[in-house]
Amino acid sequence: MQTKLETAFGATAGVIFLPGASGGAIGRRFDPIAKELVTAGYTTLRADLWGDGLGEKTIEGIHAEMDALVALLKKQKLRIAIVAKSIGGAFAITYHNPAVQALVLWSPAIGFGKENYAKLRTRRLSVVTHHSDLRIDDSLLSGIKIPVRIIHGGLDTVVPLANSQTLVTHLPHGDLYPIGDADHGFESERNQRALITATLSFLRKHVPP
Repeated sequence: MQTKLETAFGATAGVIFLPGASGGAIGRRFDPIAKELVTAGYTTLRADLWGDGLGEKTIEGIHAEMDALVALLKKQKLRIAIVAKSIGGAFAITYHNPAVQALVLWSPAIGFGKENYAKLRTRRLSVVTHHSDLRIDDSLLSGIKIPVRIIHGGLDTVVPLANSQTLVTHLPHGDLYPIGDADHGFESERNQRALITATLSFLRKHVPP
């Protein structure tokens, strides 16, 4: 596990950032969100839990590594939120730790339907070839009592916006923030700006720095 901890002076809250399947959490791609979080007063912990080896991991193993990340921020007496992209969002929405107070999920790659993620917890993730292969149902989603914001692009062809529209209706404290012309990667500078703004506004409301 590779991590990068960026400390905001005087911070009272910390954010754990998990990337999508391609990893690269501590690379240049995600420098802008990390910089914005630190500037806003959040200590930020970026984690590459899988790098190029996601298929060899298990959900159970990733959740155990997330426990270690949470423990690191708890030692600093920080309130904790998680920001996660795509498959990282799938791991975040199925992760339960009372220290985590809010989730921001960017185009989470997990389907809605008869729950099967529990059966897949100990299997290598190479068995998951499409976001709909990993599913959660209302019994899990309705048990998530913390605030959750899902940010999703209207032109996402990897995980359709409709997927997040379904997920959010089953979250007791969830809201959906669509970005109309964004794709799965929120590639344009304008969409990156909208993504970061929507992420920070939610965090400031629910886990203020």
